[in-house]
Amino acid sequence: MKEDQFEEMLKLEETSPSINITKKINQKIYKKTMSIVLVIILLILGGIYAIHAGIQYVQYNPYREDISIFNDEYQNNYAIMQHFLMNTYISMNYPNMFVDGFWDIESKGFGCYETEGAIKSTFSERSFGDNLNTITLKKSKYSISPIRYGSQYVNEQIDDYMVSHYQNEAKNDYLEELVLMPDSSIFEVYVTYRNPIKLDEWNEDNLIKYEYTFALIDLDHNKYFGIPLKTMFHYDNERLNEKYPEYELTSMSSDKIYTHYMSYLHVMLDHSEFLKIMSFDNLTEHGRYEYYSEKLKEAENHEVEIKGYSAFVKKNQLIEIINDNNSNYVYIQDVLYSSFER
Repeated sequence: MKEDQFEEMLKLEETSPSINITKKINQKIYKKTMSIVLVIILLILGGIYAIHAGIQYVQYNPYREDISIFNDEYQNNYAIMQHFLMNTYISMNYPNMFVDGFWDIESKGFGCYETEGAIKSTFSERSFGDNLNTITLKKSKYSISPIRYGSQYVNEQIDDYMVSHYQNEAKNDYLEELVLMPDSSIFEVYVTYRNPIKLDEWNEDNLIKYEYTFALIDLDHNKYFGIPLKTMFHYDNERLNEKYPEYELTSMSSDKIYTHYMSYLHVMLDHSEFLKIMSFDNLTEHGRYEYYSEKLKEAENHEVEIKGYSAFVKKNQLIEIINDNNSNYVYIQDVLYSSFER
């Protein structure tokens, strides 16, 4: 068979009806397959987006916080807001503690964010916990390393042994040891009153002039709550001060302290989503909000009582405190030999 005849036969085969039908069927199958694959891909992507959106709604998102109280020139207002909220919470629940700083907020995908910061003492500015980074936001919960040693305040109805031990033994031991300390010593001291004092009467005119740092409002076992009186982090922000007056306390008058205290409570209640994710107290999410609401109502009605305080005092002042009849329990947390160590 000649070559040109062979080529003509091939052309005839390619143009035969059966081959054309097969091609059309294959094309239809291909188009259907690709359509099905495309639909599956779109469904998967849609499912991922829906899951992501759902998690974003359920999980705590730092970027949903209202940052309007901070000036526009700040580079990372959302991180500053987390610092502001956490510092407010820590200083009310952990006497003489403050949040030194937060790192950038890092997105981990699917609505999960992480950030971390350090808690320090207002007395010596030393860090507490196993390492510097003692606060961590993970999986929509803030966790915190243990930062306390000892019973700083005592509820006599619960810890009558502690009060009895202090009054009968520790009190005299303190006074004996203080004789050996230099006059330049500075003490971080926690005092539980025998008889609470109404906040209206607890002001700069009626108080002995100590360097007060915390006013105790509530105590239950080792859970403390109160009014921070020493500011370690200054936000220097007009918008913040307008919305939350006396957030940075300007004087020790009872009116100023009331305003200061209510501003702290309003900060927490205005950011209820943040308040829900605290995982290191003994309150439920709902109970935590209710607790702060009750405290605000007490403050608005001027029903707040001071059950104790903490202060930074000199040696002669500490002796005075120990000998005060209303000092039911005194706990010395830390001591420095002079102010140069702070």
